[in-house]
Amino acid sequence: MGIELIGMLKRHEGVRSHAYKCSENMITVGVGRNIDENGGLGLSEEEIEYLLANDIRRVREELEDTYFWFAALNEARKDAMIDICFNLGLVFVFDGHHCAAISATPSCRECHESAAWVS
Repeated sequence: MGIELIGMLKRHEGVRSHAYKCSENMITVGVGRNIDENGGLGLSEEEIEYLLANDIRRVREELEDTYFWFAALNEARKDAMIDICFNLGLVFVFDGHHCAAISATPSCRECHESAAWVS
């Protein structure tokens, strides 16, 4: 598979980072990948695992960059935080109700003293 072929396919199919309906009205993503459940290829198990690993890394980085105390959590709490943020988004986790239960670190005292963390 040469660089010329890749370039040609990208030019002919286009490159889309979000799902769209192609000219055949099928849900498509990337470079012409038909993922429609009615006749599309979908994603392989390997592709699903690759996307999941990237999403977990992204969420972990968002937590590390946003909350100074995240790095001090044990792995079980980090995993719980990643799971919550993965499913509900970063904003939900810190709506004022979850800091004490999840962080349980002395450095989180500022959270409890801040109006933003009051129920």
